[in-house]
Amino acid sequence: MLWLRTLSYHILGWMAFILYEVTFVTVILGSKSDSSILLGYILPYLINIGLFYCHADISLKPLSNITVKRLALASILIVLELMVYCLIMSLIGSLADTGFIRIANGTLDVDRMKFFKQLWRGIYFISFSTAFWFARKAYITEKKILQLENLTLANEAEKTKLERNMAELENAYLQTQINPHLLFNTLNFLYSTMRSKSPDNSDAVLVLSDIMRFSLRKQEQDKKIPLQEEVDQIRNIVKLNQYRFNHKLHVTVEVAGDHQQVRIIPLLLLPFVENIFKYGDLLDLECPARITVSVTANQLLFETFNKVRKSSFPSHGIGLANVRKRLETYYVGRFQLDLKETGDNYLVTLMIKFR
Repeated sequence: MLWLRTLSYHILGWMAFILYEVTFVTVILGSKSDSSILLGYILPYLINIGLFYCHADISLKPLSNITVKRLALASILIVLELMVYCLIMSLIGSLADTGFIRIANGTLDVDRMKFFKQLWRGIYFISFSTAFWFARKAYITEKKILQLENLTLANEAEKTKLERNMAELENAYLQTQINPHLLFNTLNFLYSTMRSKSPDNSDAVLVLSDIMRFSLRKQEQDKKIPLQEEVDQIRNIVKLNQYRFNHKLHVTVEVAGDHQQVRIIPLLLLPFVENIFKYGDLLDLECPARITVSVTANQLLFETFNKVRKSSFPSHGIGLANVRKRLETYYVGRFQLDLKETGDNYLVTLMIKFR
């Protein structure tokens, strides 16, 4: 863990520092203390270490955002911590008879030399603590800058990916376009020719014409259409396939909720509906296919259910891959698509959250 590694570094650093000071004082300078190990070394170093972290984590904390008031507060805290430090060290020293405050014959005696020596010792550790505070602050700032740079690079990469996806989708859209005038003129001709002889077939041509007109319509500025128009085309596809199979298919379409103001990208739901007629067994009265479009205050829920036709040809998944790609482009982080096949049944659940 990171905190455990940091704690280990601090402990090793203090061990090295204490070893240096003890070695320098006792071996090189030849100075010896008459105090016990507890009063001469352990307690003083614990107080010094406490002063170090108190200064770095409390007294200098107001300087994280420098103002005149914060600077004054930090100055007061530094004076207070020095006073408390000197008082505590004097109490420890008095136990070892080395403190700068003595009471003899009811008179308070202050050894100025020892006082200034102890004060200097406190300033000495405060200086180290201040250097540590600046180094830590610089490290944290550098780390934040690096994180922001990485985030910026990630956002740029995501933006580039989205732009590439948009370009690919636009190219795919252009590749699927045909001359609409020729198409609709031909469909109108077929409708007029068949109207008197076969009303059902002519109506099927009219429905097909409506579907094709919807597919080839010019995109609006926000790249979206009213949900109602997509629902109308779902009903058209169902109607067209009922004509194909002489109204023998068992398919229901259910629409719930207020969807008048909802807008979605076009041709988003239709590929799932088309797959029902491609791969579904729609002749089983006991297991009819269902198409449900439900709108609540903050989301769109689209579901399809159908029995799988055993003799259906395998799917290449291109249509669903394109739908997922468009969802990831236009509804990134706001959609959930689940495709589930259990036994002979196939269930599609698409949930899109509104902004």
